[in-house]
Amino acid sequence: MSAEQPQPPLKDDVITAVQLTLAVLFVLGGLGIAHIIIRSYYEKGPVVYPLEGALVLAAGVVVIYLLAYLYE
Repeated sequence: MSAEQPQPPLKDDVITAVQLTLAVLFVLGGLGIAHIIIRSYYEKGPVVYPLEGALVLAAGVVVIYLLAYLYE
């Protein structure tokens, strides 16, 4: 007879993946904000372009969704 090892719950793997995703999003968000601040000193045009605003909004929605899933 072979003794089967109990598998960890799938939700633990999902939570780990969500935590890693959040960490990456926060780092990328911080780099994006730093990029916008630094660029604002050197450019005369608009600091935030519509595409960047849409990307920041989409990233915020993803982060909120993942946090809600993680702590449900």
